[in-house]
Formats: sequence, structure tokens, C-alpha cells
Amino acid sequence: MRLYRWYKPHLSVALHDLNLHLAYLLSSAAMMTAVDRHRKDAPESKKYYEKKRAEGKTHNQAIRTLGRHLCRVIFNLLTEDRMYELKN
Repeated sequence: MRLYRWYKPHLSVALHDLNLHLAYLLSSAAMMTAVDRHRKDAPESKKYYEKKRAEGKTHNQAIRTLGRHLCRVIFNLLTEDRMYELKN
């Protein structure tokens, strides 16, 4: 990257980057909160969470893996044009 003489980073650029970082942190926290609430309400999610905890993962790690798992399930439902069905 070539830096030009006229290019000087301004405070507004730094604040913009900070705002993006804060927005990312807030959305990440909101996602983890939503996944944790889902874990408490859905038996399949609770079972998956407990399995991950038994594997030695911390609470936050287990919540993140549950979130990724839910994203995969939702993606597959959308691509296969199916409705979600509870397993008995």
C-alpha cells in the first residue's frame, strides 16, 4: 500500500472503526443471549448443549457451537424448503 503525502488518518476514521467494533460486539452478545434463551426452551438444543459441556467446553464455547449448529439447521431447512419438525 502506497501512502500519499496528503493521506492522514483522521479522528473520524478511528471513531468509525470503533463504532463498527462496538456494533460487532453488541450483535455477538445479542446472538449469544438469543441462543442461550433457545437452549433453555428447546429440548434438542439443551441436549446438544449438555453434550458439548460433557466434551469439556466452557459455557460460552458450548453456546457458540450451539449457535453455529442452529445456523446449519436453518440453512438446510431453507435450502431444502422444509419445515422444522421436532424429533420424538
